[in-house]
Amino acid sequence: MNGMPNSDALDSDSSSSTELSDQDLSAITTNWEQTSTRKTELIEKKIRKEANDDELKELARLKMLTEARGELFAPLPLPQLATIKARLQSKGQ
Repeated sequence: MNGMPNSDALDSDSSSSTELSDQDLSAITTNWEQTSTRKTELIEKKIRKEANDDELKELARLKMLTEARGELFAPLPLPQLATIKARLQSKGQ
């Protein structure tokens, strides 16, 4: 084990079947600044209507990676939310 989180941590949501490659994991961890900068550049090109099809595909991939980073570093506290929901339902709320 290399100390890097693996993609299994990102697949806790059954609706997410995207498995991240080692390159993707690097993009959302050690190379995040570069990934984020590139995403910003592509967003700006899209706004100016200058982005080509390949750049739009790259932007979609970078958006997916941004979501994966959020899941990795700030996952939803699903067990806690389920507890709160059950408590509220038991009180008729």
